[in-house]
Amino acid sequence: MKLALISLSKDIPDGSRPMGFQPLFDGIVLDQQIQAVMQAGAEQIILLCPTMSGAVLQYVDTQSADGLDIQMVRGGHDLVQFASPENELVYLADGILPGPKLIQQLSDSGNEAIYVAKDTEIFADFERIDQNDRWLGIARLKCSRLSGFIHLPEDWDVGSALLRGTVQSECRREVIEEKDFSAGAVSHLKNEVTVSDFSRSKLQKTNRKQGNFLQRLVIWPLTRAILPKFWKAPEARSYLGWAAFATGLTASLSVFLKLPVIASLTMLFSGAILLAVRNKINLFSTSSDNLSTVTMIFYLLIGLVVGSIIIQDSAPVTMAPNIVIFAMATGSVWLSYQTKSLSKWDWIKPDIFLSLVILLGFSAFGSFITGVYAVALLGMGYLLGSRTRIGAN
Repeated sequence: MKLALISLSKDIPDGSRPMGFQPLFDGIVLDQQIQAVMQAGAEQIILLCPTMSGAVLQYVDTQSADGLDIQMVRGGHDLVQFASPENELVYLADGILPGPKLIQQLSDSGNEAIYVAKDTEIFADFERIDQNDRWLGIARLKCSRLSGFIHLPEDWDVGSALLRGTVQSECRREVIEEKDFSAGAVSHLKNEVTVSDFSRSKLQKTNRKQGNFLQRLVIWPLTRAILPKFWKAPEARSYLGWAAFATGLTASLSVFLKLPVIASLTMLFSGAILLAVRNKINLFSTSSDNLSTVTMIFYLLIGLVVGSIIIQDSAPVTMAPNIVIFAMATGSVWLSYQTKSLSKWDWIKPDIFLSLVILLGFSAFGSFITGVYAVALLGMGYLLGSRTRIGAN
């Protein structure tokens, strides 16, 4: 069995909260640390918190209720109960977050190792081992080492004690090069500045190549630019969902009041952007590609608004054909969304954003119904092109 020991012994410089409780993405740094050690194979999480703060106690209760095997200990003496020689331990110091390659190394079983770097200026914040190396606050050890804490003075730092033991036993050292550290092999999230820099750096490295030209050139860059502002607000996801819902209802009301079509479509497009940001808040967390309830309701509102406009703009003799074309457009966009295989036609792959832009464009020239036909034609053309490619393979 593999255990993970995550330190919450140090606070950020202003002393307001442990390093692990700084906001990061749609949660806190500790969420990402736990996610990292679980990817490395940890089955049980142990939080080391000498102060036993209320925030940590509440966090442990919440995570336990969600099914996570997590416990909190005060110090080294409490760790002795986990000193089974057949178990392994992954240790992360305060605010330390390993990158993907390092997580893969931590997932390996076998020899013990501590992760170090050469003593250069860039690593000045890390604990010095000797004249050559500094410890990066990460170790893969045997749980039997925890048995030595029975004699450890209560005021000793557990991380430093583990380090001393491994160094004295000449444990293997894995060296992290300076270029790898700069590339994100290990991150030290010690204050708000480092957290902000880390968030923006990871977001910039996320290259979204999926979707059509509008998604790649407009929607994703816009989403990427404003995401960090919402990560700092715990309730941002809920607020964005309600805001998108409100724009959908407002668009429906504007159709009922027979306001200009372009106003209703603009509100729908704004709501779709809000919804896109909402659905990307948890971009770096465990998430699902399934449509959320909020997204489905918003899509239904789009269908209601567009369908109502078609009924208002259609003559009695053309209403039935227009509704059929609208159904074909809706079906083709939905089927295009369900198509996951790559195609050379993906740059025009129809989605909500591109469909609304097309409708807006034609509405600006007073030809909304023509826009509906254009969306249907685009959807059918994309599906035909994708099907031809699949068949050719």
